[in-house]
Amino acid sequence: MVGNEQKDLIVSLRSTLLWTGILVLLVSIGCSRHQRQLPKSKKAVVRRDRRPPLVSGPTRVGPVNSFIDKSKEYGLAGVVATNLYAVDFDGDGDGDLVLLPQHYSMPRFFYFDRPQQRFVELDYSPLPERIKASYLLFVDLDQDGILDLLAGTLSQKSELIQHPLRLFKAKKSKGRISYLEVKGAFESGAAKGAATLMALDFDLDGRLDLFQGNWLNYQDGQQLPVKDILLQGVKDGFHFRNVSALLRDEYQSVSDSQQSRWGQARPTFGASLCDVDFNGYPDIVTASSSGFANRLWINQSGPQGGRLFKDFGREAGMASDLDGSNLPLGGGNSQFALCADYNSDGLIDMIIGEITHSYDPLGRDRSAILTGSQLTTPPQFLRTEYKFDTEEEQRWNRGDRRAIWFDFNSDGLLDLLVENSGFPPHSRLLLFQQRPDHSFFGYAQDAGVDILNPSGAVVMDVNQDGLLDIIVGQSSIRDARIQPRLYLFENHATSVADLRSLHIKLVGESSNLAGVGASIWLKSNQRIQYRIAHSTHGPLASQSTSTVHFGLAAKERVEYLEVRWPYRSKKKGRREIGGAKRYSLAKLIHTTKAAVWDLTIKESGGVIANKR
Repeated sequence: MVGNEQKDLIVSLRSTLLWTGILVLLVSIGCSRHQRQLPKSKKAVVRRDRRPPLVSGPTRVGPVNSFIDKSKEYGLAGVVATNLYAVDFDGDGDGDLVLLPQHYSMPRFFYFDRPQQRFVELDYSPLPERIKASYLLFVDLDQDGILDLLAGTLSQKSELIQHPLRLFKAKKSKGRISYLEVKGAFESGAAKGAATLMALDFDLDGRLDLFQGNWLNYQDGQQLPVKDILLQGVKDGFHFRNVSALLRDEYQSVSDSQQSRWGQARPTFGASLCDVDFNGYPDIVTASSSGFANRLWINQSGPQGGRLFKDFGREAGMASDLDGSNLPLGGGNSQFALCADYNSDGLIDMIIGEITHSYDPLGRDRSAILTGSQLTTPPQFLRTEYKFDTEEEQRWNRGDRRAIWFDFNSDGLLDLLVENSGFPPHSRLLLFQQRPDHSFFGYAQDAGVDILNPSGAVVMDVNQDGLLDIIVGQSSIRDARIQPRLYLFENHATSVADLRSLHIKLVGESSNLAGVGASIWLKSNQRIQYRIAHSTHGPLASQSTSTVHFGLAAKERVEYLEVRWPYRSKKKGRREIGGAKRYSLAKLIHTTKAAVWDLTIKESGGVIANKR
């Protein structure tokens, strides 16, 4: 009996062990299958960045450079800017600085502290609310000596808030500047989002008008060009009516079926002020993208003594190059068109900036300098396109987005600053120096200003030494290794001991107070230099100093200054152009020695000259 119980116990144990083994086997099989389903652990692989080391600042830095970064010394270390505005916003006579940190952001205000010789940010916001903008425009609309403010938005599908153009009246009380929004400043439908905004007095009535260049808008899932807008100042200077019908070719009916999709509108991205025929009435130059032709709006006599604008871009040869002149979309991706008389021959010249890619067809327009060849209506230009050595490589792109004509070394010859941006590592700030034979050569690297992805460049005489300095932001578009920042390049291109220059402030009376749109000629024993008074241009424009600068070569003797003020006077019941006024400077500036003069030129005929 006992033996049988032991046998039964042994069988039971064997059975338990068997089932336990089977269970362990099944579990182990399941675990092994589960383990095989999990990814095997791998060692972390560090991929090497095969791109060359990034130099986002100047490629040559040293004491021999013409420009030296002094952003830290002027209180701007760590500041980021996309758009910049070199304006005296508080009306104290010193050049201040306003900036937009991003493409759509709230402005920051920095006043210039003369005792400290540095920019100091306001400890309060002069705006009534948290205003965001794509660009700003500072202009004195009521002629009280304080700059009013317009804030615009590039209304695109990606933006959360699409504000129309907004106008703010400036007020200064107890040393503090503030802005109050003017409601109802624009007629209904007259203030849509725009890519560019410009002040002018197209009818010479003494009140400033506005031109809005509209780019593309989204309709039914398509990007379509939007007609440009002309706003005429009325009443107190803070109200505008829509007179866009004066843009004759933009608003006339369309008979060409190929144009039916967009009508006569073109995607305007940049605009600038010009007087191509020197008749005293301001003309408008616009740059179009997406292959559309650029426009040269010439201000002409209209019905009943009024004005109208007619487009002569094709006839003048600035709408596109010859290859694309007969094609509906044979132009370029134009960003700006900017006038000057760079060679002092009495004819208007122009630079047109383009965005071009390596895959663009050969017929696509390139950036070019248009040299005036005939003083006719319309004028005629000789086109000279330019490119760089890097464009010979297999892959290249260039984005010339804005430009500034200015005499950086004060030798009496206009030089050229170009924002080539958006395509690193080759898209760097360009500086072209003009030679005595009126050719240009690249000087940015030797000058120490060839930063990557420049943005919002402006010029102003920060340290009051007579030379124009450069302030420019930097973006990280298409290369996150770039740390966005602001550069203030102090100008040391010419020794102060050899410097001779004039800085001119206009004071209008019958015309607008700042003389916006005035033509200025400086006559010396060697040449006649020409400037037109305006400080903002191009797409999403920045704004340089409104002071007009002239440089003088060694032993060059000044004879007189001539200003054609932008207003019309009444004579025998008819309104005529006020005419040019001549201001003799031979006795005020009678020396050929090095010096810097500040001249205040009054429309009434007075001249105030201060030697620095």
